[in-house]
Amino acid sequence: MKVAVTGPGDDRCFYGYRLRACGLLDFFPAWPDPAGVPDLHLVERVVPLELESPLWSRPRLSVGTDGTVLLLLEGIGRFLVRPDGEIRLERSEEGCRADVEAALVSVVAGAVLHQRASLPLHASCVLIDGRAVAITAPSGTGKSTLAAALVSAGHRLLTDDICVIRFAEDGTAMAVPGAPRLRLYDDSANAVGQGSKTLPIAGTVRDKRGWDRPLTDHAPLPLAAILRLERAATAGLERLTGVSAINPMQDIIYRAPLGLRLGRGRELFRGLTRLADKVPIYRLTRPEGLDSLAELVQLIGTVVRPT
Repeated sequence: MKVAVTGPGDDRCFYGYRLRACGLLDFFPAWPDPAGVPDLHLVERVVPLELESPLWSRPRLSVGTDGTVLLLLEGIGRFLVRPDGEIRLERSEEGCRADVEAALVSVVAGAVLHQRASLPLHASCVLIDGRAVAITAPSGTGKSTLAAALVSAGHRLLTDDICVIRFAEDGTAMAVPGAPRLRLYDDSANAVGQGSKTLPIAGTVRDKRGWDRPLTDHAPLPLAAILRLERAATAGLERLTGVSAINPMQDIIYRAPLGLRLGRGRELFRGLTRLADKVPIYRLTRPEGLDSLAELVQLIGTVVRPT
């Protein structure tokens, strides 16, 4: 049995939580305060092939009656995500660091956030004039590519793919800093002027590259707008109201089916309803291909800087 030995220097800011990261995820910012103990602890240990008497089970994912989540990721490894904050990792022989880290910032993070009653949007988030704008959509729609185009235009990345929302005491919706790495396919990296061959591999399973955009301030920031990205014949922006603004929930909440299996259905719906009451939500349409990125960047600017 292998147990990783770590110290406070390994602690990372992980979607608003303090993670003792076992030497991984060094592109996440270090936790600023050396005092105290981590909320989450990643350790390398043997992970079982199955849970005893699971509440729900599928070939790659099982949920226990106590909320424990078991993930079996072929070619990467096995993860046991416990409600007490322990994340156990047993790597596959062929599992490389990039793929393990890609799993940690995707499905593993989803399990952690739902266990801890967070409100995780399936969104990339960029700061425009100091205000956060979240771009949410199902996988493969172009969230990261559009966020990268905004960063190339001079704006700051707050998080890629998962944006955790918290509410301040006065009810303001706040976006929590998350993964400061944009994961891009080669054509997207080239389209935003990064030159894909100069960026490191961020996961061989999906053949993406990582563009790190380190954060200097780790405090949550007010959320100015949510953009629901959809594919269409032309680029366009339309304000959404009522139920249509938050449905279908699985297009907005990160790993919504897992949250539902953990009994969070009503809680997540209430969180989205509260969010829609505080923050304007828009439908942003984009054509196929990458030629419309500049037009989309201009459209997004009108949300934060209306004419």
